[in-house]
Amino acid sequence: MAAALAHHAPGHNERRTLALLDALAAGRLAIDPHAPGMVDLAYVPPAGAPAPDPAAVAAGAAPVDAGTRAGPGHYYAGGAPGLAFTLLPAHVVGRALLPEAGLRLALTILGAGLPLAVAAVAVRRAALATGAAPDAATLTAAAFGVGTIALPFAARLYAHALVVALLAGALALLLPRGPGRGRFAAAGALAGWAVACDYSAGLQAAGLLALAALRGGVRGAGAFCLGGLPFAALVGAYHAACFGAPWRTPYDHHADQTTRTIVADGAWGFTVPRPDVLLALLLGERRGLLVTQPAALVGLAGLVAATRRRSAPHAVALGVAALTLLANAARHDDWAAGQSFGARYAAAALPFLALGLPAGLALLGRLGPWVIGASVACAGLGATSEWGRDVWTTFDAAWWLGLRARGLELVILGPAPHPLAAALLGGVAVTVLAALALRALAPAAPRRAYAVALALPLLVGGHAALQLARVGPDALRRRVIVRQLARAIEAAGSLEELRRLDLQRRHAGLDDEALERRVARRAGELAR
Repeated sequence: MAAALAHHAPGHNERRTLALLDALAAGRLAIDPHAPGMVDLAYVPPAGAPAPDPAAVAAGAAPVDAGTRAGPGHYYAGGAPGLAFTLLPAHVVGRALLPEAGLRLALTILGAGLPLAVAAVAVRRAALATGAAPDAATLTAAAFGVGTIALPFAARLYAHALVVALLAGALALLLPRGPGRGRFAAAGALAGWAVACDYSAGLQAAGLLALAALRGGVRGAGAFCLGGLPFAALVGAYHAACFGAPWRTPYDHHADQTTRTIVADGAWGFTVPRPDVLLALLLGERRGLLVTQPAALVGLAGLVAATRRRSAPHAVALGVAALTLLANAARHDDWAAGQSFGARYAAAALPFLALGLPAGLALLGRLGPWVIGASVACAGLGATSEWGRDVWTTFDAAWWLGLRARGLELVILGPAPHPLAAALLGGVAVTVLAALALRALAPAAPRRAYAVALALPLLVGGHAALQLARVGPDALRRRVIVRQLARAIEAAGSLEELRRLDLQRRHAGLDDEALERRVARRAGELAR
C-alpha cells in the first residue's frame, strides 16, 4: 500500500535527506551545491569568523542571503543524519540505474514503505508477548499499519516510518521473557539507530531502557546501552566533523530564520507542556488523535486499562506515550509541525500505543470495528491527499483535486501526469486498496462493510474528476489554497504567525480581497 501511495515529489524534509545522500555519495558531508532554495539546513561560518550575536539570532537575523545561500562557510543537513546513512547504499546503486523521479520513489519505498511493513510484523510480535491472542495481535498490527499516521508517513521520505519500525523492533525483542543478552544488545542497537534518525526518539529510547531493566535487570540494561553505543559514536563523530563538537547539532546552527526563532525559545524550542496544546493533540481538529487516528486514542485508553490491572510492560508503554505527548505539548511555537497530517512529533509513540489496542478494542465492544474503520479512513486521507492545515482542509483538497496514488502515477502516467488522469487513477487505486485493508482487518466482514469501504473513495474520486473536467485544475487549486489560507488566518494565534501567513499569500500571488480583509480583521483582534 505504501509503495502504491509513495509521494516521490520532495518537500523540505525530503530535500534535506536527498541533499545529504548526494553529498555522502560524493565523499562530502557539506551540502553546499544544494543549499540555494533549501529551508531545512544548517550553516557553519568559516573558522575564525565571529560568532553571531545571540540577540540577532533570536530576532531571526539570517547569517547569509536566504535566497541564494551565498556565504563563505558551509551548509549541512538541518536534521539528524540517520535516514541518509541508512539509504546510502541504495542511493549509490539506484542513481546509476534509475531516473531522478524513479530514484526518489525507490528511496521512499525502501526508507519508509518497507519499514512500515516490518513495523507491523514487529507490533504483532510485541502484542503476542504481552499476552494478546493471535487474532487480536494480527488485528492490532493491521490497525497500526493502515489506521494510524504511520501510513501517511510511510508514503513520504520522512524519518518517522523508519524510527517507528526501529522502535517497534526493539519492543518485539524486549517484551518476550527469557534469557539472552544478545537480544537486549540488539534492541539497544535499534534504539540507537532510531535516535540517529530523529534526535527526539531519545525519549522513547529511554523508555526502552527502562523496559530492558524490567525484563533483564542490570545486565539487560547494560547490554541495551552497549548495543546503542556504536550509533551514538557515529552521530557524535558526524556532529564533530560538521559542527565542531559531538554535542552540537544542526539546530544550533540552523540557517532558516523561522527555525532559529523557534529554537531560541526555551531549551531548543521546548518550554513546559501547555494544557491547551495537550488537549488539541488528543481531541483537536488540527492534530488531534480523535480526528486523525482514532485507533491511537483507543490504544491510549487500552494502556490505561491494562496498567490498572498492574501490567508492568503496559505501564512502561503508557509512560512513554504520555511523555511523548507532553513533550509535543511543550514545543513552544511549532507543536503542530507545520503543514503536516496528525501529531507528527508524537509519531514515535505509535508502537507503544499499539500495545494498548487489544484492551482498548475490548472496552469498545461492538463499536470497535467502526472506530478502526474510521481510523483507516483518516489514515488513508492523509496518505492520498495534499496536506492542509487540519483534517478538514486536507479533506477539502481531496474533495476538489482527488485522491492520489503517486507511486502508481509515476509508474503508469509518468512524473508529470495530467491532474484529471491522476485523479481517475487515484480513485480506482484507493478503492482497491480500501478493499485490501478491509480484508486484512476483518476477513469475515459483511457485504455492507465492503459497500461502505468502496463507496467512500469512489464518491470522493468521482466528484473530483467531475470538477477537474468541468472547472479545470488551476481554478480548483487556487480555490483549495484560498480556503486553506482563510482557515489558517482565522486560527492564527499571534501576529508573527499572521505575518507569515500573509507573506505566504503574497508569494502565492493571491491578490484576494476577502483574504486581505481576513488578515486585517484578525490582526486587529490579536492586537487587542
